[in-house]
Amino acid sequence: MPERDTSTVTVAVWNIEADGGRDGERRAFALDILAEHHPDVLLQQEAKFSRERGHQLMHAAEQRLKLRGFLATPNPDADADIATAVYLRTEMFQVAEARPRTKPWWLHPCHAAVRLDNCPKPLSLISFHMCCFDADQRLTEAGWLTMQAQPSMATLAAGNTNSYPRNPERLALPDWGKVTDRSHWVRRTYLDADGHRRSDTRPDAALTDAGYQDLARYAADHLGQPDVRQRRLVLLCLTQHHHE
Repeated sequence: MPERDTSTVTVAVWNIEADGGRDGERRAFALDILAEHHPDVLLQQEAKFSRERGHQLMHAAEQRLKLRGFLATPNPDADADIATAVYLRTEMFQVAEARPRTKPWWLHPCHAAVRLDNCPKPLSLISFHMCCFDADQRLTEAGWLTMQAQPSMATLAAGNTNSYPRNPERLALPDWGKVTDRSHWVRRTYLDADGHRRSDTRPDAALTDAGYQDLARYAADHLGQPDVRQRRLVLLCLTQHHHE
């Protein structure tokens, strides 16, 4: 097998609703689209059925994409074991550790520590899905991610924050006075010190303050790709070098 070029790493983020169905009703078509891009890393959310039947759906994705898959730690205490997953190309990455992660997450993240080619520094690949119903829980989960942003760490994380970006975007934050779904309003906002509900931008603020770079925002601001900022998912990258 010829050596794979490691100068470019193609990363895909995949949040297909309910894993594309227990029997893959929508999944096969989605995998066809993903396969066209030849991802080296795939970070998936909503891997709801990928643990069933001996990981049947996960193994099917591995074969279709020619990647190795990892699932988050089982989560029997949640209403549903909606897993996250990391897939990676083993010809490019050496797996140093697949770490079980549970607390403080409502839905467990999937975390694999890998090495790219002969790079001495491990790279953390993290797929996460923040809590959909509790703004304070989301902020706690963002705090956990900041632990992966410590000096000398290299981290690539992607997921659904179920919240909003702090920095101004092309799409305005919701006008909550016009939103009739009060349940959604409560779930996507937090109470400020004065008791007013504000759009929940705190997870994004915590992550960017910790040093993460939102790659969609970077592409929009520096690479002339403004449309990527309209995407719901967040792809974050952090590489830091510690200087005493």
